[in-house]
Amino acid sequence: QSIGGLFHGSNESSYIGISADRQTGDNMVAGDGRTVPSTFYERQAWQMRAGLNLGTHRFDALVSHRDTNAAGTPALNMDILFIDATWFRLSHEFNADDDWQWQTRVFGNQNMHDMDNFSLRQAPLPVRQRLNQTGSKALGIESKVRINSLDGQATLGINMSQRSHDSFISNPNNPLFYINNFDSVRRTRASIFVEHQQLFGEGELQFGVRATNVSLDAELIGSNMAMMNTHVASLQDAFNQSDRNLDFALVDITSHWQVPITEEWSLLFAAGLKQRAPTYSELYTWFPLGISGGLADGNNYIGNLGLAHETAKKIDIGLEYQHSNSAFSFHLFYDRIRDYITGQPSEVTAANNIALMNNVALPLQWQNTQAVLKGIELDGRYQLSKHWQLTGVAEYVRGIQLDSSDNDLYRIAPFNLRVNLEYQSELWQWRLATQYVAAQDQVASLHNETESNSYLLAHTTITYYVSPQMKVDIAMQNLFDTDYTDHLASVNRVNGADIETGEKIPGAGRMFGLTATYQF
Repeated sequence: QSIGGLFHGSNESSYIGISADRQTGDNMVAGDGRTVPSTFYERQAWQMRAGLNLGTHRFDALVSHRDTNAAGTPALNMDILFIDATWFRLSHEFNADDDWQWQTRVFGNQNMHDMDNFSLRQAPLPVRQRLNQTGSKALGIESKVRINSLDGQATLGINMSQRSHDSFISNPNNPLFYINNFDSVRRTRASIFVEHQQLFGEGELQFGVRATNVSLDAELIGSNMAMMNTHVASLQDAFNQSDRNLDFALVDITSHWQVPITEEWSLLFAAGLKQRAPTYSELYTWFPLGISGGLADGNNYIGNLGLAHETAKKIDIGLEYQHSNSAFSFHLFYDRIRDYITGQPSEVTAANNIALMNNVALPLQWQNTQAVLKGIELDGRYQLSKHWQLTGVAEYVRGIQLDSSDNDLYRIAPFNLRVNLEYQSELWQWRLATQYVAAQDQVASLHNETESNSYLLAHTTITYYVSPQMKVDIAMQNLFDTDYTDHLASVNRVNGADIETGEKIPGAGRMFGLTATYQF
């Protein structure tokens, strides 16, 4: 269930907008009728926006706040007790004339977040109950100048930001127990960039370079378990005695050239270099926990302070067609990634011994490897008549790990095809969306990744304009109540549910939605 409201007022030189919404949901039901545990949620949010236009100067401000109350997360070991998140953005734009423009943006956020494994799900024994209290802050600024010339446009800019993260795990039944998981982890990012776009021959050339420095640091960590467990003490001491102040110098280069063949057909060539620094969790997870960077795959992971940054060399070749009633594009891409970061079976003896003592699977450790991503993308649109339109998108990606006998990359989505049929008139619209997802049998055995089956989904939406101020939307997701599981789905971590622990979480069954929107 969702209810929301929006107020917006403006005149020639200013505007103000205020919006709020509240959303609640019960546990989801899969296509086979089983209840997916801990998928309930309750959250509310508000947002305020304002702007002022003073000729050549424009000012904009945004403040937003979201409260999430009790909400289940079946893919994690814990459910959400609350999330208290506030973020803001202030921006200024100066238009000197038609030839150059200066934009500056300041942004930030603050989040408090508590989770536990006993309040909202079947509780484990008191000795295994855990409360995780986390917090994060961010502050940044971006400023750029855009300059127009007779044959092109150039943009120069800088970007700086700093983020901090904390995580402290305790047991409410044992005041002596704690794991100081992340303590004052700081990530500072500073970059300078230039982008240029101009006519080149009969085509258009876009080129960009960005130089970035990423610095990370973390304070000392610890756990009461180190006093009685030599394996925990070994991990704790190794982390605290290591150099945790890390710097990564990165360069991104992009180039894009589109060349017309005829009035309707054009060729596209793109190449680039993209570098990525490790995340703080890939570096600083000193104790094996289910902190997987969003994978939620049921594995425990441990960080690696020796990680190098990723370097991806990218090539894209495309053919595009544009006509008054149709469009089509075909792209081949190839990315070769040096020092690709992925989880590999841990060789950290202390972490492995902790897993054996707790009778759980051995953890994975973030490691650098060599990889290739290659594939095809198709996109098309055809206007069947004044009211009818057909659109479609197809994607296929193959991921290969080059330095392993198990050469399938982990968690690569299978081929998928989306085809939409739309009807539009003055009073109403209808949309039928279909999606076919192929089976995936190219899986990473090192991660115990399982194969997945193909499936076909259909969704439909009807929009009726009751009046110029009011419209009604009727939507149905998973029209045929198909039982399916996404290949990239997380695994269930909730005991005593219809879905077995460790089983991939199935997709939602048929869902019906009714929305009324009134503007005044």
